[in-house]
Amino acid sequence: MKNKKRMIVAGIALILLVLVGVVAVNISKKASQREEIARQLELGKKQLTSLEYEEAIATFKNALAIDPKDRELLAGLVEAEEAYANSKVTMLLANISSSEEVESFLVQVSEKEAIIQETIEELTKNEAIKDNPGYTEASDKLDSLIEEIQKEKEDAESKKEELLEEEKRKQEEAEEEQRKQAEAEEAKRKEEEDWDIREWLLWREGLIGSYPPGGGYTEDHTQYVLTENTAYNDTLVYKFEIDGDEWTLSSFEYYDGKSGELWPNGKPEVPVGTVFHIEITDELREEYNAEKEIVSKEVEELNTLLAKEDAELLQSSEFAMFYYMGKKDEYYYAIVGYKVFHLYDSYFFFTMKTDPSKDSIEITDAWYKGQSIDKPTLDLDQYKRVY
Repeated sequence: MKNKKRMIVAGIALILLVLVGVVAVNISKKASQREEIARQLELGKKQLTSLEYEEAIATFKNALAIDPKDRELLAGLVEAEEAYANSKVTMLLANISSSEEVESFLVQVSEKEAIIQETIEELTKNEAIKDNPGYTEASDKLDSLIEEIQKEKEDAESKKEELLEEEKRKQEEAEEEQRKQAEAEEAKRKEEEDWDIREWLLWREGLIGSYPPGGGYTEDHTQYVLTENTAYNDTLVYKFEIDGDEWTLSSFEYYDGKSGELWPNGKPEVPVGTVFHIEITDELREEYNAEKEIVSKEVEELNTLLAKEDAELLQSSEFAMFYYMGKKDEYYYAIVGYKVFHLYDSYFFFTMKTDPSKDSIEITDAWYKGQSIDKPTLDLDQYKRVY
């Protein structure tokens, strides 16, 4: 009997001992978990402060897997997800100034939205976390972020529309400015072409000779001064009074090339007082440009011939321009200019006479005009021949 009681007491003691051991193990395990959670919480906060958002998210998730009911861990996870999502947006809408930048901003905001949306879905699927006392607060916070993002996107779309309108207006203004500039350039080109046509007409009338003339209008366009430099550097000055299409030669002056003095005996090809009717019509432009195109091809042919014979001329100069003078007696006349390489504003000039129907090109005159210092010693007379 006594032995039986002893055995019962010993069994009860053993059971109590086992229970105490289990409780002690559980207490130790929970203490260890609390220590691990505290360590993970501290690490997550440190990573968040260091802007290591993805690492912080992983840390908080690992800790929540240990204790899904820890309110502070869930709050840390939501804060880390928000910070990570915000890091995807590197632009400030207020500083954006183009629709393309708005597009980039919207891409970034959509990426931000995707991160928050994914976090919401993960929390919704995690049944264990739903018992977390901070779950409702975390869900409300994430929903609030989605609403803010939607507002951001709406504001961005609105700004995009405004910028598109502004860009469209600026584009139209730029196109209008380009159109006006093109019209101005075309008007200038036509004005310069009209001057060439007037010279062409004057030369056809026998007024100016065989050297490239130049000239310009007075500011009020009531006078035109034509200057012509001869091979001897003499300067001929024709002054016209303009009344519509009527050009009257009002004066003529001849200045000596050496002394620069006015030569009183100089006379123009036509008498002072002669009236020229100079009306530029579309038909006249077509006629002039058609003739000029013919001469342009003849000038190309001349340069080809000079290159084939390895002309000394092309070793010290290069073709620069040609000036079409006009057509007389089935021949086309032009001044062809070659820019001297080593001298500023210095040229060799040829007077070219050509009849394309006869495959004939003739240089009737040749001269140099430019700096006298280091003047080229090229013998230009060798080029005065038929090609």
